[in-house]
Amino acid sequence: TLVQVSQKFGKAGFEDVKKVTEEIVHLNEDCCKGDAVECMMERMEATDHICEAKDKLSSKLADCCAKSILERTPCLLALPNDESDLSKELKNYYEDERVCENYKKDKLLFLAHFTHDYARSHQESSPQSCLRVSKGFEGLLEKCCASENHAECLKQAPILLEAALKEIEELRKQNCGALQLLGFRDYNIQLLFRYFFKMPQVTAPTLVELAGRMTKVAVYCCGLAENKQQTCAEEKLDILLGEMCEKEKHTFVNDNVRHCCVDSYANRRKCFTDLQRYPNYVAPAWDESKLHFNEDLCKGSEDDQIKKKLEVLVEYMKMKPDCGPEKLKEVVEAFRKIDIKCCAAEDHQKCFDDEVCNVTAVQCV
Repeated sequence: TLVQVSQKFGKAGFEDVKKVTEEIVHLNEDCCKGDAVECMMERMEATDHICEAKDKLSSKLADCCAKSILERTPCLLALPNDESDLSKELKNYYEDERVCENYKKDKLLFLAHFTHDYARSHQESSPQSCLRVSKGFEGLLEKCCASENHAECLKQAPILLEAALKEIEELRKQNCGALQLLGFRDYNIQLLFRYFFKMPQVTAPTLVELAGRMTKVAVYCCGLAENKQQTCAEEKLDILLGEMCEKEKHTFVNDNVRHCCVDSYANRRKCFTDLQRYPNYVAPAWDESKLHFNEDLCKGSEDDQIKKKLEVLVEYMKMKPDCGPEKLKEVVEAFRKIDIKCCAAEDHQKCFDDEVCNVTAVQCV
């Protein structure tokens, strides 16, 4: 919340941002208890307090604060961020000779000041990314302030900050570039395979839904201006992954997924992105009856047909998890050929029965 408020009111001082942050956190605590009336009253009070301090917070607040009580909140939420004129380098946090003295005096307050300044000077970074940087900087401070020559040690700070920006920029380019190159359908399949290998135990419908929603996030966010893409993608993916973690929390599909879901909120999206192939998956015995090649694949809306076809593909992968990239291409092409041929045939089912051997013939080694 501190990050979000800092980015919204990029020119506001720390103390004013801190007050707004604490009030929003307090109202959210009460709202999450389920008292809708109390929640509404506190939200109205919060917007009143923001408007009372509008001259300290942002010059953009005047129009929202002139609106009726019911119109204020949506107006404030839609308000564009105030750009800060603060230097991105933030040298006073690692070059000042009193850094460790100030940090040790009140660690949380020092980190809150850093997070506030980093967030408002890096509007292109998502809240989750800002939190990761803050946690990384905290680790560096702990190490350096315990060393004999903390000034020399803290020279690593700009390297850490630059690496964080480089990582998110490379990820943005990689994903938006892949979407542009592959198009919606093939990018969706690429994500499906990527997440299948991370969590092969997930049911086919769940995996297909997850990959489909991720693809739609990519389409929407990659359509924005470049400086908005990363924030958009990470925030929307965080919500999506949060929903999945909530569904899975009683029986996590595997230890790696559990670790990503419960270990660190700030690192959740990055944790899922960095997951490698799950090593302990044991494939079920080959059972052709699980490949539901039937005329239902040709019925319903286009979206329904695509989901059903992808679910068949996932069932195939569950039984053949050792397919490498080149073999996967063969499998996908075999699926496509059967799909096109049989959905155009007069007798869909007979065609599927005759053609299914072209998929099962692909040997994954």
